[in-house]
Amino acid sequence: MTDNTDLKRLAEAAPKVRDPLKTRAHGKVRDAILSGNLVRPSICEKCGDEPGAGVDGRSLIQGHHHKGYDRPLDVEWLCARCHRMETPFNPRRGDAVKVGKLTLDAVLDIRTKRMSQRQFAALYGVVQTAVQQVQTRRTWDHV
Repeated sequence: MTDNTDLKRLAEAAPKVRDPLKTRAHGKVRDAILSGNLVRPSICEKCGDEPGAGVDGRSLIQGHHHKGYDRPLDVEWLCARCHRMETPFNPRRGDAVKVGKLTLDAVLDIRTKRMSQRQFAALYGVVQTAVQQVQTRRTWDHV
């Protein structure tokens, strides 16, 4: 099992790649909300749901840049569920995760071959829980 110091070291070794246009657009929306030039509604523009407020009292509605980050203040206000449906899935899944030990072939083996979780864990150099999560589709659910 990996302890927290290993995880922190990995996170520092692989800095996040940020899109400057995206970062700038999010900053402009935040500044416009704080200055009062842009008002975050309490109702989702897509489904009409009113998710309420978070623990800090702010609306749980999220701004979605549906026409691109080059139009930073042109946002569609969506609840978290609708925003997830509109935004493409996280591409860092499966083989795209650089620190993951399992490959697509290994996942397919785990799901199709008849071996114990302990045997799979030893074969692929992972903990038994990782094998269980692949078998129950808690991880690698896109495959």
